[in-house]
Amino acid sequence: MVNYHSLVPGSYYDSIMVSSEEAGNSPQFVHVSLVVWPCPVLTVEDSEFNFTIFEGETVSLGDSVMLTSSGPSEIYWVATNPGYFIASPSEGTTPSSTFLTYERTFETFGTYADTLVFAGSNPSDTAWPCLPETMAIVNVNVVRLPSADTIIVVSTPAVPGMRLEVPVLFSNSCPLEGMSLVLAWDNEEIHLDSVSFVGSAVEYMDSKGAYETVYNNMDQVSIYANVDEPPLVPVGSQQLFATMHFALSCEIEDGAYEFVLGEDSAMPSIAFIRDCGEGPEVEIPGYIPGSTIVGTATNFVCGYVVDPDMNEIEGATVELWDDYPTGAILMTTTSSSIGSFAFDDITTIPFDLYAYKDGYYPGKIENNNFGDKGGIIILEPVQELIETISWVDYGCPAEGNTYFGAPVPVGSVVEAFTPDSLLVGQFTVTLAGSYGYMPVYRASSELGDDGVVAGETIWFTINGLQAVAYGNTVYPTENIEVQVCLEVRGEVLKECDLVGGWNLISWNVDTESDDIAEVLSPIMGSVEVVRGFEQGGLTYDPDLPEFSTLWDVDHLSGYLVRIDPDVDLITLEVTGLPVPETTPIALTARWNLVSYLPEVDMATSSALGPILDNLVVAVGFDPVTGIAIYRPDGGEFNTLETMSTCSGYWLKVVENDVLTYPGTFGGTAIAAEGMPVKNRVVTTPGIDQASISTTNWIDLYSRNLTVDGHLVEAGTTITAHAADDNSLIGSFTLTTHGKFGFMPVYADDAGEETTGMLPGDNFYLKVGETRTTDDFVWSTNGDCVEVVALSTGGTDTDNVPISYSLDQNYPNPFNPTTTISFSLPNTGTAKIEVFNVLGRLIATPFDGEASSGENQVVWNGRDQNGSAVASGVYFYRLSADNYTETRKMMLLK
Repeated sequence: MVNYHSLVPGSYYDSIMVSSEEAGNSPQFVHVSLVVWPCPVLTVEDSEFNFTIFEGETVSLGDSVMLTSSGPSEIYWVATNPGYFIASPSEGTTPSSTFLTYERTFETFGTYADTLVFAGSNPSDTAWPCLPETMAIVNVNVVRLPSADTIIVVSTPAVPGMRLEVPVLFSNSCPLEGMSLVLAWDNEEIHLDSVSFVGSAVEYMDSKGAYETVYNNMDQVSIYANVDEPPLVPVGSQQLFATMHFALSCEIEDGAYEFVLGEDSAMPSIAFIRDCGEGPEVEIPGYIPGSTIVGTATNFVCGYVVDPDMNEIEGATVELWDDYPTGAILMTTTSSSIGSFAFDDITTIPFDLYAYKDGYYPGKIENNNFGDKGGIIILEPVQELIETISWVDYGCPAEGNTYFGAPVPVGSVVEAFTPDSLLVGQFTVTLAGSYGYMPVYRASSELGDDGVVAGETIWFTINGLQAVAYGNTVYPTENIEVQVCLEVRGEVLKECDLVGGWNLISWNVDTESDDIAEVLSPIMGSVEVVRGFEQGGLTYDPDLPEFSTLWDVDHLSGYLVRIDPDVDLITLEVTGLPVPETTPIALTARWNLVSYLPEVDMATSSALGPILDNLVVAVGFDPVTGIAIYRPDGGEFNTLETMSTCSGYWLKVVENDVLTYPGTFGGTAIAAEGMPVKNRVVTTPGIDQASISTTNWIDLYSRNLTVDGHLVEAGTTITAHAADDNSLIGSFTLTTHGKFGFMPVYADDAGEETTGMLPGDNFYLKVGETRTTDDFVWSTNGDCVEVVALSTGGTDTDNVPISYSLDQNYPNPFNPTTTISFSLPNTGTAKIEVFNVLGRLIATPFDGEASSGENQVVWNGRDQNGSAVASGVYFYRLSADNYTETRKMMLLK
């Protein structure tokens, strides 16, 4: 008998000798060979299951697993110690499968692992030295329920040797008086350089800081901030607490190095001191740990998909594009339960990240590069759509809809609106370039349902951007299918040539900013003045910005621009989104200065066709040929035959109206009536001149307006009147003591009598109810006149408002003396005092009786003891009755 139990696996050979004294052929040999196989291995495929849940949640599993074995023969197996598992069947012979069921509720946070053992045995019940076994494992990470308040350390990709910024963000549901955080990390190759509060929500606090310690052989940093004086930190989401700056050594190995909560005897590991209306209380916010994710390759990026409140969005599709939306999708993934996503092995830079999910408008981050820290893609929830029992289906087949020159991307949200902006249709694109059918819901007066009324023109958006619609957008009476294809256009460059002198211009692109200095920046060095009209004249003068009343310019208005006459030709370049040519332009009764939106020239009668019954006259201007006029009944005498791109036009209408230029490319932007349009009503304080405004005006202004030597106070209305009949021809209300303008003073348009004023006529000003004796001449359209001082000629000035005021010293800076001017409404005591930057009284240049009106005091730059003071900043204060005012001045030696 051979005892093979002690043999190692392998092949063995031996001989057995058999001998007999009686046998003639003795001895004989028996050759024996033995193969000892290794013990078979029992294996479960896909045997490990991992879950992350919140406290109180249940993990449920149902999955089939395959058991296999190595070796020359089958293995009989039995499922043992099932615990929370059920295996069906619970025994078998390899190869075979069993269906595993697992269910367990976890009440307390922590890390758990449950196992089910599959044990092999010898079916013959004989002694067997091999006892193979394997197991299925369920790993569960149970985390605390999230607090309404959280602190997040942003996970940040890195490479060895780089400097790294790790933001620490927080969300708070109540105002905060203070907060603390202790973070630890277990890697000597991560070196903390500093902690910065620049740009953070606690930057304004004096009591804030950070210091580094070591605890349990781990580096850690303690960060804190406390409010010494109001205001408290306001409620907010994803606010920046601090930025940790690290340097990584070149020896750091690949891996994710997590920041965990540390311990500090001087402060809580994590805490908010908040005030929810019942006094200070301590709140332990939730902590979402982040990691420094180190890889030797730089082609890695990670981030989060969140809603506007910075709540994670699970299951969003995240795509990596080489160039969104005109390029190709290179990679796709989905966001995790905490909203995170990651891409690696990226081969294209820069790249764009685009995310979408049903119920949200898509979001994106553009121009990403290798090594960029984790970005946040915000998805806005879609607007609520109210459905009714009746609708019309709208749609357009594949490739029929474009978004910035490319097929509309999957995940885009198409929406339809009524003329008064009621959402009546909504569709999420599932096939690139196609949408529909999208129900657009009908109104029902019988049922009280809001919706579209038959005959109304609906308008469309894609991802919140207005789209040009190709097809019939008038809502039908029947419930039918209607094909309307959509286009959202990308930014274009609009170029308009201007010459020296006056130009009447407009543009048909929607700029990102309407700020006049930004829009006209390409030509601003040659601009002398810009004039607009919004129920009254508006003026921008680059040399007198403090008096300018025209600050915003847009694609719905026209503008008069005077270029330096020494300039022969200059090109205005305006970049923006193309405006649908059928975009409505609101008109008010009398004069309007409007843009021309079509890209091609059009006969004036056709372009203004929708408003001809309401039109009095249209006026254009060409720097070479001059003024051109069109009247609906003008016939052969009309000189404005066509309207052209880059030109602006004066339109005079009888009643309020809406101008919608006819579409030239088959597209309909929005309805010409009822659709909200950009507000073009003047908001300049004090101007009430719609009844007297014309296309001709001069501008008056004053830096320091006085009447009989008295400063005119804020709130006073200045009016201009024709000298021959006292008719009102302009008005302006001061918002700052002594400063007014630009105030338009109007004259008649050619061939029309509105104000009665003509070039060369005289006019005068009233201050409040008091007429002044100064005469002014209405000179030339576009002139600008400064008013310095007015006189009443000795008449009663009781109606001229005078106020307390303290003027800026002159000169400033000064050495060694300066003059300080101040005004009083009545004779009385006054005091001028000078203080240094520490608030210490330095000198009292005046303390005594001051007269009504303007007074002047000279300070010689010496203190109370007669000694010259040092160079620096000083403050001077006027005190009179119950009035005080303080200004700053500088002494330079």
